[in-house]
Amino acid sequence: MKRMAVLRFDETGEELVVVRQIRDKLIPMLRRQAECYRGIVEHCPDHGIALRRWDELTPSQREEAGRYFESSVSPAHAFSSLIRSIRSRFSRTSPLL
Repeated sequence: MKRMAVLRFDETGEELVVVRQIRDKLIPMLRRQAECYRGIVEHCPDHGIALRRWDELTPSQREEAGRYFESSVSPAHAFSSLIRSIRSRFSRTSPLL
């Protein structure tokens, strides 16, 4: 949502209406995602999974995590997957995308 501050809207405000509609759909989805995440995270230790902050990792763990991210979870890949998901979900139900 940081980039929203730099958008320029036309004089009719149609883009603003669309942005608000998207936001109204997105915020409940993000809240639900956070609830799911918290539910998963609380059970991780029961399964031997330790979630750590970056500064808690050793240098070799950081290097391994960095390599994994670059090869498997790159931001460009994650973003394109998100866009495809949004388009497929909304194109059937809304003329927004």
